[in-house]
Amino acid sequence: MDFLEWLEAYEGPTDAYNRIWAPQFDKLEPERKKYFNSWFPQGQDRIYLPIKLRASDFDDMLAYDNKKIFDQINKIFASSQIFTISDWKKGLATDNRKNQWKIAKALEYLAQQAPPDKEENANTIYRNDISYLRNTYLNLRLRIGPINDMMVVISQNVHDMARMSTARGWNNCNTLSLGDRGEKQAQGDEEAEIDYNKKEIEKDPKNWALKYAISPKHGINEPSQIDGYLGDYLGDGKQYVQFRNKTIVPLDDIELRNSIRGKGYVFDKIADEILEGGLIVYLVDPSDTNLVNPFSRITLKRYENKATGHNIVICSDNTTQGVTSNKLIEFVKKWLKTKQRKIPFGSYDRSGGSWISGDKYEYESDLNKITKSNEKYILKVLNNSNKIKMSSLLYKVLKKLAEQGLSSVSSSFWKELKKITLTNKYELSDAIEQRLADILKGSPTAISKEELYQLKGSSARDILNRVSGAKKEFGYSYDPIKPEDDVLKKFQTEAKSDVEKLMELPPNRINIPNFLNILDHIDHWSPEPEFYKNILNKIPSILKSPAHSNEDKASLAKEVLSNIRHGWINYKTPEEAVKEYLQIFNQIIPSLLPHYERWEKYDLEKLSKEIEEREIVPNPKLLSWLKKI
Repeated sequence: MDFLEWLEAYEGPTDAYNRIWAPQFDKLEPERKKYFNSWFPQGQDRIYLPIKLRASDFDDMLAYDNKKIFDQINKIFASSQIFTISDWKKGLATDNRKNQWKIAKALEYLAQQAPPDKEENANTIYRNDISYLRNTYLNLRLRIGPINDMMVVISQNVHDMARMSTARGWNNCNTLSLGDRGEKQAQGDEEAEIDYNKKEIEKDPKNWALKYAISPKHGINEPSQIDGYLGDYLGDGKQYVQFRNKTIVPLDDIELRNSIRGKGYVFDKIADEILEGGLIVYLVDPSDTNLVNPFSRITLKRYENKATGHNIVICSDNTTQGVTSNKLIEFVKKWLKTKQRKIPFGSYDRSGGSWISGDKYEYESDLNKITKSNEKYILKVLNNSNKIKMSSLLYKVLKKLAEQGLSSVSSSFWKELKKITLTNKYELSDAIEQRLADILKGSPTAISKEELYQLKGSSARDILNRVSGAKKEFGYSYDPIKPEDDVLKKFQTEAKSDVEKLMELPPNRINIPNFLNILDHIDHWSPEPEFYKNILNKIPSILKSPAHSNEDKASLAKEVLSNIRHGWINYKTPEEAVKEYLQIFNQIIPSLLPHYERWEKYDLEKLSKEIEEREIVPNPKLLSWLKKI
């Protein structure tokens, strides 16, 4: 085969992508959602933005490599008295006759020229040194000068997204397979993909990029990546791995399933990113308008406010692939601000492919100011958010309201906000209590005595203790409330009643989160010893019930363990209390181990120490496990 035939037969990475994957991504075009299409010129999928970057705008290593190699080449050229560097960025040199050379070609020429005063072995060293310098020069990620005219391309093009890490100057977990394996994937060859992954397991069980792993025994029924290899985690001779959701399972329990779309996990997550309206950014040379050889890329993820339906784009920090430039990230963020302006208040969930880059899964915008024009919007956001998100957003609203004062909002807004805040079923967080106290300091009559007393737990007491003027308005001092105070008595009565009602239910009907909230605040009062005993006696049956998730069981065990450590279980001697609880703990430890990270390490260390000091001998397996962590 001559050179021309070889050249015609050669298939580069770009050609391979166009043949294997481009038709697959073309099929996605009718389904995709272009949430930000209004940002782009009509009928176009790219925006071209010029940018000037200084050498200092790139990462220090790139700037260092450029200067180091420039100085070395300059020194070689000066000693040769033949060449000089004429344009570093374009890679050009000029000889004595004013002829233009490629720098790499000039170095190759010099490598063949042995200085007349050197011996043969010295000539060899000389040639090798220049050849090495030439290769180092050619491997530079980017040649930069003091000022560099470049182009930022923001794209929603299907193939710009699909090739985010394929046939580029970088590879990562978003690189599509090319060649024979890529062809099989694109054709949906499920068995070939599964066989490949089985070989990967056998070859390297520590491989934490294992794809398509499932474990129906442990509730993992969708393809999921493995986060880490744990080895002989329990000391039982089995090998364990941990999934991304922190579930720990034996390696033997892992099954393999092909991707959802049947074309490989990488295709799936990139397809999700395309279909869900993500964008991508490339840094290129101004002449490279078709993105043939980009220097860097950044993925822009779409986030959606589920309460309002509003969509935004987030540029995450430190997610540049290829050449790193903080100035590039700053440039993109400033451009996004011109398009999105102030992001409306609320909590936003990430959409698109998982692990495309290191983006966070949630974004929460700040609240600039509460005005009568946005009161309805704020209430809508709070009422349509789940419990966890609502708590965080509520804190921001109350904090801003404390700063502004109640006079800045309508009475109807404050009335609705109180309904949301004060009708929580359980005790308020410390942060929200503080914000309510701040509001009361400015408006002592904003919350009535009756409204405060409907709060669960010690919230009423904790708020009053923070408020100057509480004695005047509510008839209580700011010191801790004594047992005879009405508020505490009311709390004790309600708490005991709640526990007694729960204890009457069969184990499978007990709501563990409700139970946890009661246990969490049991230190605020002192029930009789029999009350504690009833709680402990009920716990084993709750933990054994298949109606509850392992996660809820782990949370319950952690809470009881923590409370033991903090001394509220005092109906027996400490030795007897710990020993009795250990009997419970031993019974449930196999199902709880996958969730050990939910327990506080401090509590476990203290328990382990106490076991040894008091010479209490629990299950040996438990003791060895406690020592390990």
